[in-house]
Amino acid sequence: MSLINQHEQGAEIQKENTEIAREDSTQTSHFHINQLPQEVLSLIFLACDDPRMERNLNLALVCKIWQCIVISEPILWSNIIIPRNRDITRIRYFWRQIETSLFRSKQVSLDILIDLRDIPSYHEYLDKGPKDPVSQEQYDDLTATTIRRLLGNNREHVYRWRSFFLHCSPSLSTIAITNVWKVLEGQYDALAKFQIYIRDIHSPIHLPRVSYPALGCCTTKQPADPGKMLVNPSKMTLLSFYSSQMASEFLRMAGATTFSALSTLIIWISSREEVPDAPLHFPRLSTLRFLDTISGIAIPPLLDAPYLKNISFVWQRGGGAHFLPPSIFAKLETLQFHLKYPSNSEEIYQCIREPLRVALSSSTSLKKLQTPAAPSMRENLIELVSELRGEGHSLAKLKEITMMNMTFVDGKKKENLEVIDVAV
Repeated sequence: MSLINQHEQGAEIQKENTEIAREDSTQTSHFHINQLPQEVLSLIFLACDDPRMERNLNLALVCKIWQCIVISEPILWSNIIIPRNRDITRIRYFWRQIETSLFRSKQVSLDILIDLRDIPSYHEYLDKGPKDPVSQEQYDDLTATTIRRLLGNNREHVYRWRSFFLHCSPSLSTIAITNVWKVLEGQYDALAKFQIYIRDIHSPIHLPRVSYPALGCCTTKQPADPGKMLVNPSKMTLLSFYSSQMASEFLRMAGATTFSALSTLIIWISSREEVPDAPLHFPRLSTLRFLDTISGIAIPPLLDAPYLKNISFVWQRGGGAHFLPPSIFAKLETLQFHLKYPSNSEEIYQCIREPLRVALSSSTSLKKLQTPAAPSMRENLIELVSELRGEGHSLAKLKEITMMNMTFVDGKKKENLEVIDVAV
């Protein structure tokens, strides 16, 4: 055999060995991951970032073993998400996803997120000339129908609700909002996180008004009376109401009942008269966000929250700080100030200087401070921190202050941040 033939034969053998080794390597890799316990693979699948239904469908296409795990593992179907979209017709598609998820999740706890904030008004919807348009009545019931499907025909799934986040379209009519609150009436003994974003509508006298449920405690296993929404204060860890009426209901209830597990409260109040005068005791509250100026003024004087670490205020020009009890800042680690009427003028610092002084002089643990950006704000903040340290307030843990300016580019919100080093 010639040297050339030997060389060619050797090259072919080497090529075949390389291909065999590659195949063996691939098979070995697949073999090892599929030898992991099903519970471990399920947790790996759960960590994938894709939307839940798309994630499950994509994983099921990899191999039969993965398909069996995806279909049979309830936890992979326990996060039910209806993502933001403007297409009303897609909601029916999501309804089918809900049915599949409820069936395959079996009896495990459910985490639910419904984001319908971008759904257009009925008139906008009709202006696009849909082929088979829904009626006004059907449109007004879209959100409520979605919730009904999650509850089940006989509310058989409600005991599995662990978290429920609902963000409604700002264009919802009075009838649509009433439908939503009506379908939410009932008992939620297992619910730990509850966030509702529905704008209140103040209808003229001659038009129907929104009917809101009364908020109460789950005390018995008996069904809730009509017009009531019952929650368990010992299980609730997060509450968020972007509805002044329901926020007022919550404050009334919290004045008479201790929410012993509540760690995060996000609240919006439109009128000082809607805030009861009863003290508010939250033994585990660590994060508090005021979505408007009224709640930031009316609630702090009533507040007893010894472990409060994070506060976010919406401030208004002319708002004094005399109502801010120093005790709420005692263990504060993060403080944010936003202005109700943003501006780049010199007035911004003057608006927040007084409450800032109260907060900074009362806090020994503050690590992060965020304020609106404005001309001369950097110099003013550095001067304030130096002034307070000169008065004996060490602010030892405060290393930096972030100034934020929000702009909109092509309809999208963009945050511009500037960091000030204020370390000792």
